[in-house]
Amino acid sequence: MSTPGETYPHDPLDPQTILPPATTINPDNPPYSLLSAIGVWLMSIALLVVANLIALAGYVLYKHGAAIDLAQVRSVFETNQRELIFVSLLGIVPAHLLTLLIIWAVVSQLGRYPFWPTIGWEWSPGMRLPMSVAVSLVMLTTGLALTW
Repeated sequence: MSTPGETYPHDPLDPQTILPPATTINPDNPPYSLLSAIGVWLMSIALLVVANLIALAGYVLYKHGAAIDLAQVRSVFETNQRELIFVSLLGIVPAHLLTLLIIWAVVSQLGRYPFWPTIGWEWSPGMRLPMSVAVSLVMLTTGLALTW
């Protein structure tokens, strides 16, 4: 007989026997497939194209309004190239943010797996935040010196 509070190794009420064993995450065998990774890549390209088209169309409509003909559109693209480059760069930002959201959804299976360990991004034992900041500063200084 057992005393109250004492449990047997195979007690059905023991949390260790109720909960499933912890699953280990292996970045070399991720929960997503190569086909889904290619799909994310194609989606990112499509998002870049669509976001750029929306941004540029919005810019043309802002400059000339809804009643615009093809010659006016051509003149906008010929005369305002610096502004168009800036608008194009602004259009890329939401495309990249949406791409990151899609990547998170595919890699983590909508939150069922932790993102960073699933892709294998972890701090190595010898590299912590202070060391990475120091390496970044050395690289930045080296880049500036080479540019100068």
